[in-house]
Amino acid sequence: MKNWKKIFISIITIILISGCALQKTETKESVDQGISDAKWQEFNSKGTDVFTTKDWSSFSVVKDKFSFSIEYPDYWKLHGSVFYDAGNNKVAELLVGLVVLQPGQTCFDSAEVKYEMSELLSKTNVSIGGRQGVLKIEKTNHESGYWYPNIYCIMGDKTALVMAFYEDKLNTGDKKLFEKILSTIKFE
Repeated sequence: MKNWKKIFISIITIILISGCALQKTETKESVDQGISDAKWQEFNSKGTDVFTTKDWSSFSVVKDKFSFSIEYPDYWKLHGSVFYDAGNNKVAELLVGLVVLQPGQTCFDSAEVKYEMSELLSKTNVSIGGRQGVLKIEKTNHESGYWYPNIYCIMGDKTALVMAFYEDKLNTGDKKLFEKILSTIKFE
């Protein structure tokens, strides 16, 4: 009788472990598929402040009439300049929003800004949706340890959009989603 109990418990354990592995695989596939299948909503910046900068560390409001729009997944919610996921976790932010570029100015082209609570891990040129820009990845102290802001600056003809996406682990695979969102930018 004891042997049957052990065999039964072993079979149940194997079924549970197999089910968890299958569920994890399906979840990853559904996340990847969700990028293309998700419903999207649009944010339009008309009526919000536009900025200018000389050094990418201080910004001044300007009276230009530039604006932009961007699409994001329907399961995200926008409050002010911060995006939250369905679990109410901060996942992205319009750090500055729209910046009017000076003649010859490009994204993050001045000396690096040093912050007390942040470490620059990488800075690379990117091309997203036919637009050029820069991606900076930082390691930052957070209330639950560290997180890794992926700070994108994507350029239009006369303006640039600065937006951060937050990861709690480095290289989570969410860059496909970040870049899908950024590919929807329309500068007006």
